[in-house]
Amino acid sequence: MKMMMYIFLCLFNIVLPCQITITGNSNISCCNKLEETALKPAFSAFLKNQINPFSRSDILKFDDVRINLGGHYNPKTGKFTAPKSGLYHISYNLMGYEKSTVTFQINKNNGAFVYGYADGSGYATSPSSVLMELEKGDLVYIIHRTKRSEKVIGQLEPSFFCGYFLQPVV
Repeated sequence: MKMMMYIFLCLFNIVLPCQITITGNSNISCCNKLEETALKPAFSAFLKNQINPFSRSDILKFDDVRINLGGHYNPKTGKFTAPKSGLYHISYNLMGYEKSTVTFQINKNNGAFVYGYADGSGYATSPSSVLMELEKGDLVYIIHRTKRSEKVIGQLEPSFFCGYFLQPVV
């Protein structure tokens, strides 16, 4: 007996088709037949260094990539490139070092999409999530937005940048 089953990865709302074959003696085998359209692009990246100086118009490069389905996040540039048009969920958290304030923005291409701020009250964080409608090839990244130098904490995962494709926009 052959039947099609779906495997769910709840964290990123990803559905992967898997053909299950059940033989008479109850042996079960799975042959993944993944199609590019079935995979939803997703990424999750953190900062490797404990202290990350951040000033002027620096792009914060999250270099500890844990998930990069489709390879659309580039840790060398700090930018995610939308592989297809649609609605994306983007999340981030930045933690200031000691009493360092952190002023930043999420950019869509070359313009600000949303502003963020960690207040400098002692290892303050600024977690948030946004929904972004992106066209194929749009860039999303975190950039510093003031002239003063600030420090962002890495290691032990307090600062991260992640996102995934939700659905096409009709």
